[in-house]
Amino acid sequence: CNRGWAAFVLLLIAFAGIVLCPTGIPFLVVLWMILSAGLFLFYFIYLPETDDCPEWCQSIGPLKASMNPEDWKRDFTSSANASFEDIRALASNITGGSKESEASSMSSPAANTPGAESKDGTINKARNTTSV
Repeated sequence: CNRGWAAFVLLLIAFAGIVLCPTGIPFLVVLWMILSAGLFLFYFIYLPETDDCPEWCQSIGPLKASMNPEDWKRDFTSSANASFEDIRALASNITGGSKESEASSMSSPAANTPGAESKDGTINKARNTTSV
């Protein structure tokens, strides 16, 4: 996997910015901008297009964005669905439950009633939700 090398290039650019930009010297800030843009373009644009591209080099893919709204809709829908699935999986991992157990607890009328006994024998305690 060549992501480590790509991360190293971006880390190098960021570290140079951390060192040069806070100095407040405009020459060093402009120097960092030029060198970082040059390094970025060399590693991610020029080097992958050469005939003998090294194995540690990574391309960022095509640089032309589609202007077709259907492509944008398809891409947004697929990424949104993947994000929602990730959030659902994270939420079920945090609560430690599965979708079936959550559905059964929500369908039980006594599940959210304060003072009612749940299936595992514990008693739900009432919360004070009054605001001042």
